[in-house]
Amino acid sequence: MPLLFDKLVKGPVFGCQQCGQCLLSQTGYVCPMTCPKGLRNGPCGGTLDGACEVFPDRPCVWLRIDSKTEPAPGLHQPFDPALVETSSLGNFVSGRDRSTRLVKTYRPRPGSENDTPSVLAQRFESAAPVVTYEIASPRKVSGLERVAATVEAIRGIVDGINTTTNAGGIPSLHSLETARVVAANGIPPIVQFCGRDQNADEFRDEIAVALNDGFANILALTGDWNPNTERNLSSEYWFPMDSLQMVDLLASHNDFVKRPFIGVASNPYTTPISASLDRLNAKLQAGADFTQTQAVTETAVFGTWLAAVRKLPGGERLRVLPSVPLIGKPRPLEILKNLAGVRLDPGFASQLERPGDLANNGLAAALTLIRELLQMDIDGIHLMNFGVPVSAVIDVVSTVKEEFGARQAVAQHG
Repeated sequence: MPLLFDKLVKGPVFGCQQCGQCLLSQTGYVCPMTCPKGLRNGPCGGTLDGACEVFPDRPCVWLRIDSKTEPAPGLHQPFDPALVETSSLGNFVSGRDRSTRLVKTYRPRPGSENDTPSVLAQRFESAAPVVTYEIASPRKVSGLERVAATVEAIRGIVDGINTTTNAGGIPSLHSLETARVVAANGIPPIVQFCGRDQNADEFRDEIAVALNDGFANILALTGDWNPNTERNLSSEYWFPMDSLQMVDLLASHNDFVKRPFIGVASNPYTTPISASLDRLNAKLQAGADFTQTQAVTETAVFGTWLAAVRKLPGGERLRVLPSVPLIGKPRPLEILKNLAGVRLDPGFASQLERPGDLANNGLAAALTLIRELLQMDIDGIHLMNFGVPVSAVIDVVSTVKEEFGARQAVAQHG
């Protein structure tokens, strides 16, 4: 009978999805579980122009919530699947929902000499900019040979390599498998995990393996919707975790004797900008050390966002790496245009459409963008390859290092 109240009353009035661990009183009486990803701590990075990443014709649920409430002083733990389709009133009275209904205070453990030593973290302390690169984990083991060849070619050139898992929601080998190939070639891997792909217990086990293997750099993402999965609003498709919950576990869990160097994603182009800043601030307070952004294709909006990030509590210590796309072929360009949360600036797009070879135009556009970014208060550049040869990547990195060095020299003698 109590469950019927959720279905017959709370459903029509508040959009209740019968999660059994109700947050309505904390979310302006807008059910957060009407988010197709089931996110309980704010919007994902795919929110553009106030629209949902999964259903672009619908407003983002969390932007509606944010318009009615103040940001929570902590986070909500991952929802308990055992409580779904049970009575929220009964669970409230019995206390079964307390661990997932009540806000948890951020309690990140400080770093110490016992932390997993991160070469990447050490390079952030140097005068040169950090340059990271992205390699998608292949779908099959045979694809690791391609990864090894790429890594060998850029060894000594970049400071770290993201081992992307299930890019774009498409299943692939685990990021740990790709990370082992990267590490074997002497480059620090940045091992990526998505809340979409595992529950908290599974995530804890995988992180233990990563730390035991000496992988000190962890990138925590909520994840994209799998394009091969039906776009439907159902508890069957709720993500087990979100990135904020992952950061909290990484930074505070006592099972990890060594604390990793924690990275997150951020989107300067989320609108309103407050949604992006509130979300990044939460990750920062939970224990994030660095952020790589969604693809940056212009600098005006990015500069406004970056200035606001530096004013967040602790924002001056957050390492910020804007992601710059290197576009060399038409098909990867189409992929970029359709990636969740990406806004392709018209000015950047017009540079790609100039007469001549797309690869040359793409590299010229990227270098123009990088030169503008290097004038800002960034800590490095993250390169995303959309169809350019590895030799071109090496040239871009060399340009970054040279021009940043020249800028530093001018500043020192200015």
